[in-house]
Amino acid sequence: MISFRLRALAVLACAGSALAPAPWDTPATHRPPAIAVQTAPASVTLDPQSGPAGTLVTIKGASVGNASKVLFSPDLEADFTVADETTVRAFVPVGAKSGPVQVVTPTGTLKSMVPFQVPSE
Repeated sequence: MISFRLRALAVLACAGSALAPAPWDTPATHRPPAIAVQTAPASVTLDPQSGPAGTLVTIKGASVGNASKVLFSPDLEADFTVADETTVRAFVPVGAKSGPVQVVTPTGTLKSMVPFQVPSE
C-alpha cells in the first residue's frame, strides 16, 4: 500500500514530462531488509546416553554455550558447566528418570533426540 502511494506521487510529480521508473521501482528496492535471525539447533547429543544419578554427561549441540539450564526428565535441573560454544557438561540429578535431556538457551529449548536412560533402582 505504501509503495502504491509513492508511485502515485511520482506520477503526479512527473506530469507533463517523460516518465522514467522511480528509483524505488528497481528490483533491489523491492526486497525486504535483511534480518539476522538466530535459530536454535533442533537437538543435542549425549555422551554417555545412560547412567545413574551423579553421572557426568557431555552434551553437544550448536550454540549450547549460552545455556541457562539443563533439565533431565521429569524437568529436574542439573548442575552443569559450559565447556565451549558447542559443549555443556551436566551431572544427572538425583530423582532423574529416563527421558530426553533439555538445554534451555535464549533462542529456545533444545532436546536430545535419543532419551537418556536412567537405570531403575
